[in-house]
Amino acid sequence: LLETRHRAGGASASDLRATSRAVRERVVGAAAVGDLAALEARLAALDATLSEASAEEAQAQRAAVDAAVAERTALVERIEAIAARDPKSIQWKQTTAEVSELFDRWQSHQASGPRLPKSLSQQLWKRFRDARATLDKHRREFYAGMDEQHRAARDAKTRLVERAEAIQDSTDWGPTARAYRDLMTEWKAAGRAPREVDDKLWARFRAAQDKFFNARNAVNDERDREFAENAKAKDALIAEYDGQIDP
Repeated sequence: LLETRHRAGGASASDLRATSRAVRERVVGAAAVGDLAALEARLAALDATLSEASAEEAQAQRAAVDAAVAERTALVERIEAIAARDPKSIQWKQTTAEVSELFDRWQSHQASGPRLPKSLSQQLWKRFRDARATLDKHRREFYAGMDEQHRAARDAKTRLVERAEAIQDSTDWGPTARAYRDLMTEWKAAGRAPREVDDKLWARFRAAQDKFFNARNAVNDERDREFAENAKAKDALIAEYDGQIDP
């Protein structure tokens, strides 16, 4: 049975060897009839085979552990490298997805990979956990800062909209046009509010600006028409005058 299990594979050679030794203890010196010497020799040969297989298994296990340590160390070094970046330079959407993938790989490796020495496993996990916690802290700070910037931009642009709407009916064309140019400069420097809010504020700003400039353009167009009509009338008078003084 032991020989069959070994040939079939799947069973640990170390476990089979322990069972083989237990069988030998029962065979050697047994009060039994039969070719015990041949059986002992067969068990000895099996033990030698299992001993060699156990050594190979141990070597393969050490290699697997070494590979697992290298893989987990690579995961740790990767997340530590990300955590060491300047938080202001990080693209957080992309980085958050990458960190999530690293954590999934860590969990998968821990669940299906070989067991690492406890102290080393704990050390690597502590490094991974600390780097992940640092990134979480930086990410929260980044989004909190962004929220504050959005609020500041929203408030600044709201005030600009109110100023733009306050002068939209002005007929003081020159100074008001310059005021709108100044307001536009301030708008560009105010930063971005949340997109939906920013779009609504911009629509109000543009509406006020368009109302003023459309009114100014209408007045200018009317004045240009009057100038054109006056010019025609003058041309007609000149032509009439020229006709009267011709010999």
